Amino acid sequence: MRILNEIENQLVEMGIYFEVFDMIKIIDAESCKVLEIENGCIKKLDVDCIETFGLSKRCKNCSALKAYNSKEQVLKLEYLQASVFLVLSVPLYYGENLIIAEMLKDITKSSNVGNHFSADQELSNLIDNLNNLAIEKIASL
Repeated sequence: MRILNEIENQLVEMGIYFEVFDMIKIIDAESCKVLEIENGCIKKLDVDCIETFGLSKRCKNCSALKAYNSKEQVLKLEYLQASVFLVLSVPLYYGENLIIAEMLKDITKSSNVGNHFSADQELSNLIDNLNNLAIEKIASL
């Protein structure tokens, strides 16, 4: 429990109130594996991050990998399973290990995002286009 408190404290120090999120995952961004912290040790579970949403491959705009590489917070929107998710990926150090806390909030019902589109596909395409623009912008830096 002390280790989880340490991670929570790091988030709070950054001004991130993790309580507003629906889900928090700790991720090894390089392997795309979900991590578990047990008895002071980090261990990789046999669960890929992508399995959370039933995907078969890493997101092309993987915010966990971007946060890992840039060592900065990364925010994105994802449209998955007819829901819009706000995803915040935050790099944290646990000892010498750089890990990613990925926090997700289903904003489908708590925002007006879905009210302006006639079909799920239209909303999905818009979010994909925004993510592609972000990918292109980062690649050009």
